[in-house]
Amino acid sequence: MANTTTLTLRLDPEIKKSAEALFSDFGMSIPDAVSLFLHMALLVRGIPFEVKRPTDDIDAETRLEVERLAYDPSAKRYKSFSEVLDAVHAEDADDV
Repeated sequence: MANTTTLTLRLDPEIKKSAEALFSDFGMSIPDAVSLFLHMALLVRGIPFEVKRPTDDIDAETRLEVERLAYDPSAKRYKSFSEVLDAVHAEDADDV
């Protein structure tokens, strides 16, 4: 194994729990995700995503529905964007 160093990070326990659940869907751990973030930051020579203030474009009801679905184990999950498109096309075909 390559020479490594340790990074200690303090997180809110709920953020950690939610992040672990999210990253596990991708087969990753929090250390994997942090390493990916750092590699991408070095590759693009900056923060590898847009950073901006949140907007209030989404109303409170929609925001609650999104949060509910994010933590609902029975909600449909997709492994790729092409799966999402296939599902949308299938729904469109059913509506015809």
